[in-house]
Amino acid sequence: MVRQVVFTIFVLLLFTGILLGLWSSWKYDLLYSEKYRLDPRRFHLPESPPWIPETFVYEVLTAAKFGQKESVLDKKLPERLAAAFAANPWVHQFRKVLIQYPAEIYVDLDYRSPVCLVELPGGSGFYPVDAYGTLLPADYFTQGTREEIAEKMNPFPFVVGTPSNPIGSFGDSWGDSSVEKAARIAAMLGENAGVQGIVSIQILVAPKENLFTIQWEPEPPQFQLIAENGHVFDWGTFDFLPGNPQMPDPKEETRLENFRQWIKE
Repeated sequence: MVRQVVFTIFVLLLFTGILLGLWSSWKYDLLYSEKYRLDPRRFHLPESPPWIPETFVYEVLTAAKFGQKESVLDKKLPERLAAAFAANPWVHQFRKVLIQYPAEIYVDLDYRSPVCLVELPGGSGFYPVDAYGTLLPADYFTQGTREEIAEKMNPFPFVVGTPSNPIGSFGDSWGDSSVEKAARIAAMLGENAGVQGIVSIQILVAPKENLFTIQWEPEPPQFQLIAENGHVFDWGTFDFLPGNPQMPDPKEETRLENFRQWIKE
């Protein structure tokens, strides 16, 4: 009886060893077979607006240094993909990634949308920003024929009089509260501010008395809306609720209504 039990255990151990040996020889082929390979063409994302590049997925994977033989069977892949998409400057909010085998990838996220084009100091160029003053790539607005570029820019007002260059990278805040406030005004005007005849949002910053003056409480910037016919609407300052830098003060809605009335007149 004891010999039979020992023999049974021996057979089980031998069988397990054979399975482990076979798995270790098959494992590499299975993990890195083409059937389970990460393929940018098999990603499924929400419908993208025109300013999102067609190579968006390729750019995300390249920036995150994904290799050509990545496998969807890698247990760490969802976490790595989540970090890669969340880091892209065009992604406002990443929600989740779902893998359906053998190799279909579903990504749920929100894209960032530009609300205005911010001219660099000295007129040396521009960058789009979203409603929170986030710096975005300008490729979409600089590629194509002159007519195509003009059509792409038309819905978006230019922000001029910018007092500073951006201090961060794409996906970071511009780093200047006056730009962030101008972007919020552009967002309040709506996606088609150009249709209303608004060409630009002018930032008016009070100059320092001299180069050596330290202003502990500088005057807040003023803003003007410049219409296509040259008329100027004085918006004034832009204020947020005390203690909540993301929520505009209710008087900003009053200014917006005054602007709409001004447009009608």
